[in-house]
Amino acid sequence: MWPNGAPSAAESPAVRGPRHHRSGAAPGPVTQQLESMYPTTGAGEPPYPPALMCMVTLLQGYVGALNAEAVELSVVGLRWQRVLGCLGAATSAFSQGALQAFRERG
Repeated sequence: MWPNGAPSAAESPAVRGPRHHRSGAAPGPVTQQLESMYPTTGAGEPPYPPALMCMVTLLQGYVGALNAEAVELSVVGLRWQRVLGCLGAATSAFSQGALQAFRERG
């Protein structure tokens, strides 16, 4: 528990969010289950982390963004970068086609 009874902004689980879990910690059961659904065969496009694609899909729904807008927001939107764990990235971690393919698999 926190000494003052409440976490600081930096310690708050809401601020740490999913990025905290992607910082080198062992993947949780949901991440492991998602990754098992997408086997690596070596063929086709490079794999995108399923947890990342899920988070992008959630963000898209929240703001009503199209695939192209989601790609752009992941590069220029600091809030999106923070949530996706790619703060400061100069290029997107996914493509429009990858988002479409991810949805088609569901």
